[in-house]
Amino acid sequence: MKIIYKIHFLTILLLLPVTLLATSPIPPPLGPIVPCVGCEDLTATPYPETGVWSNPEQSPGTGLSFEIQNGVLAGYLYTFSDSGQPEWYIISGPLVRSERPGVIWELNTSFTRVEGGSCIDCSYTPPDQITSGNRVSLYFKQRNYMMISIQPPEGQGPIPVAYSGYYVPFTYGSEAKAYFSEQTPYLLPVFSAAFNGVHFLLSGRDGSTQWVGEHVQISGPSVSGSPESRILSYAINMSSGNAPGPTIRPPPILLGQIICEIDENAGQPACIVEMWERTYRMPISNFGDSRFFAEAEGGSIIEAFRIDYN
Repeated sequence: MKIIYKIHFLTILLLLPVTLLATSPIPPPLGPIVPCVGCEDLTATPYPETGVWSNPEQSPGTGLSFEIQNGVLAGYLYTFSDSGQPEWYIISGPLVRSERPGVIWELNTSFTRVEGGSCIDCSYTPPDQITSGNRVSLYFKQRNYMMISIQPPEGQGPIPVAYSGYYVPFTYGSEAKAYFSEQTPYLLPVFSAAFNGVHFLLSGRDGSTQWVGEHVQISGPSVSGSPESRILSYAINMSSGNAPGPTIRPPPILLGQIICEIDENAGQPACIVEMWERTYRMPISNFGDSRFFAEAEGGSIIEAFRIDYN
C-alpha cells in the first residue's frame, strides 16, 4: 500500500478527449461535475495530465489521447459516426492562458481528418485526403478536469455549438475510488503499490527553487467519518530503502500527509498537503494516480510525480 512520488514545485497541464456531431438543439454539458474549492484564490497554472481522457459516465466510448510539448498539445480524438463506425480526428495547437473565469488553459482549433493512407502491412503511400473539420475548444479548469466544446465549421450549421462535455483522465492499472460520491464522481487514488525515486523541488514565493532529494512512500488513504463528514488521510513517509536480504530497516519517518475532506463552508471536498511545516491547498482534480499538484499561500507550489510502480 505504498507509493513513491517525485515531488517538485512546478506547473504543468494536461489535455483532453472529445466527441463530435449533433444537429439537434444544444444539450447541457455531459460528464462529471468536479468541484474546485478555493480555486479563485489559486495562482499556479499547472499543465493538464497527458494521456487518455474521457467522460467516465460514457466509458468505453468517445475519448481523446494527447501529449503536450513546449506548450503545444497534439493528439487524436476517437469517436463514432452516426452509423456506429469508428472515426479518428487529429487535434493540435498551442495552449494559451485563458481569460475565462475558472479556466486555466484553453485551446481553440479545428479537427483534421486524414483519409486514403496505406494499410499497416501495405506498401507505404501518404494519405491523399487531409481536410479540416469541426472547430473544437478545450477548456482546462484544473490539472485533471476540462470541458470540451465542438462547433460546426465556420459559417456552417444552424447552431453555434454541436456538443459540450466534461472529461477527466482515464484511470487504469491502478485502483481509484469515488470517496465523495454524494458530491462528485471524481476518483481519488488508492495507493496499493510502491514506486521509486523521489525529489522535492521547493519553489519559493520569490521564484527561487531548491532541490531536496528524498525517497518517499505514500500510503493510504485511511478513511474515517460518515459520507457527510468523510476524511481521507494519506501518509508521506521517508523510504527506508530497498536493501536485499534480511536487512533490519528503521521504521519510516513521517514527512507529511495529504488530507481530503468536505470543506465546511463550501460543502464540497477539497484536499491539503502538509509538508515541512507548510500547508498547500489542493483541489481534488489536482490529485491523481500519477501526480498531485498543490499551492501554498503566497504562491509557492509543490508537485509530486510517480516515476515507477513496484
